[in-house]
Amino acid sequence: MTGYSIREKSEIDEAFKAIKMIHGNSLAVEVYWDQIEPEEGKFDFTSVDAIIDGAMRYGVKLILLWFATWKNGNMDFTPMWIKIIQNGSSG
Repeated sequence: MTGYSIREKSEIDEAFKAIKMIHGNSLAVEVYWDQIEPEEGKFDFTSVDAIIDGAMRYGVKLILLWFATWKNGNMDFTPMWIKIIQNGSSG
């Protein structure tokens, strides 16, 4: 399950049901900076809250993998507002 795939509660439930079905006890989920702070200073933890709620509901341990800036040489997880500043295009 990735942070970006979480669009509705049913997807979260399906992921946790699948973990329980295979007798798993933990789930690692990616969380991306651009998803949490799409605009500078404006935070949205809706998806993270939903994932935590699901883990608690299903009794599954949760590992949140924070992808903030660079991974594999790309700025894929950095919010657009940072990319604009990095490129010198802010005004």
